[in-house]
Amino acid sequence: MSSDAPGGPPKPENYLQLVRGIAASIIGKLPPNYTLDELVSAGMIGLMDACRQFDPARGVPFERFAEHRIKGAIQDELRARDETSRAARRLANRVDQAKHHLSNQLGRVPSSEEIAKEMGMTLEHYQRLEAQMNQVVVLGFDDMLKANDTTRQQETVYPVDPDATDPEEHSLRKQEMLRIIEALEQLTPKEKTVVVLYYFKGVLFKDIAMLLDVTEGRISQLHTAAMGRLKKLMDKRI
Repeated sequence: MSSDAPGGPPKPENYLQLVRGIAASIIGKLPPNYTLDELVSAGMIGLMDACRQFDPARGVPFERFAEHRIKGAIQDELRARDETSRAARRLANRVDQAKHHLSNQLGRVPSSEEIAKEMGMTLEHYQRLEAQMNQVVVLGFDDMLKANDTTRQQETVYPVDPDATDPEEHSLRKQEMLRIIEALEQLTPKEKTVVVLYYFKGVLFKDIAMLLDVTEGRISQLHTAAMGRLKKLMDKRI
């Protein structure tokens, strides 16, 4: 393993063992349905973030800075998979369905009081839920298929502007987001890593290849296989 150039930015390929070591220390505390590869894939995203954001002027060793980011990325992945997160997504769907139903019934955007009544809860309860829900729109699957290095956006998650999106469109786009997330979970760990790094983190194939310690051609193969599998999975859900 080569070392970083003096004064140069940290190279992800020099810290793969750090990711694997952290993932290995966590996997033993988890249920058997989790795999080491899944944690390593999540940790690699944290490593890439650490390499991009590291500032040596702060006086913190890179390994310590990266360890924090890697653990955070793995924890984010675990939270995304737990039952609480899935329940929150189901609740968000219920809210959208209530809004859609009331909008059609009333011919206008419903008030918070009307939505709360439709869902059978108090206004205070509904307002707490509304404040907690992170309303985001993820880049659509069709856009992912059409994207390339020269046209795709670096960021694929955008905050929803409630004044610019009608309730029906908002609901449909959030449903699409959930379909994409569910489909991504069906990929192999390496396929998922390639898709997430390429489309959601803006990492080029050559850099992903260094990170996974494979050839750029292999990354291209994984990408093609992942997109083919995603298309089939998405078509089944239509």
